Amino acid sequence: MVKNFPVLETLSFTGLNIAKIQPNAFQNVPKLKELSLAVNNLREIPKGSFNNLPSLEIIYLSANQISYVEGNAFAEMLNLKAVHLDRNEIAAISGNWFTSSPRVNLIDLKFNLITKITKTDFKDITSKHLNPISIFLNKNLISEIDALDFDVANPVNIHLEGNRLSRFSNIFHKLQERSKLYLNENEISCVPDDVLETLRNTTKELYLFNNPITCNCIRRINEVLEYDIYDNDQFYYSSTCNCLLGNSGNSC
Repeated sequence: MVKNFPVLETLSFTGLNIAKIQPNAFQNVPKLKELSLAVNNLREIPKGSFNNLPSLEIIYLSANQISYVEGNAFAEMLNLKAVHLDRNEIAAISGNWFTSSPRVNLIDLKFNLITKITKTDFKDITSKHLNPISIFLNKNLISEIDALDFDVANPVNIHLEGNRLSRFSNIFHKLQERSKLYLNENEISCVPDDVLETLRNTTKELYLFNNPITCNCIRRINEVLEYDIYDNDQFYYSSTCNCLLGNSGNSC
């Protein structure tokens, strides 16, 4: 369908009711860097969908009905940097979507149906760049997350805002230095002592705004860290509990 555009760099098929990508649909578009197939009716992304696109850097697949991404769907794409799969119906991640695609540094999976992140889900992410790797998993249904295997030395910024997590220490400890973990608006009631101790001697950043952190836990945080929450630049939190003495609002 798309062939013989030797100088084309940007291509958009947005909102055209496209339901399927045939293998080898793109031929002789060697300079294409940005491709948008957002807001269509795609239900799956088969392996080979993006063959013959050696220069491709960004793929937009947002706001489709995608529930299945085949293994190696984005494999061996040497210049690929960003894949946007937000606002779809994906329930699980495969650990081999990005095999031999060494420049990927942004994966957007916001607003899907993912319930669990397993240890190997991002094992295929490697790195031939120095930039942080950003993974967006906001607004899914995630209630469980394993200590992830990343085969990179890069910082990894993981966005898990608006999920159902109550525990997180395993993933926090596994992240490289200078990484950022965003856990705002989850179901976290306390920060374990092992995480608090790590925060005393790390360059990682932890964000826990709008969680039901208990009053006892807040006291423990201040006791272990020995500083006011506004005096640091690594740990940020706020509680939905009302811990002010004498206040008749919601307390924990």
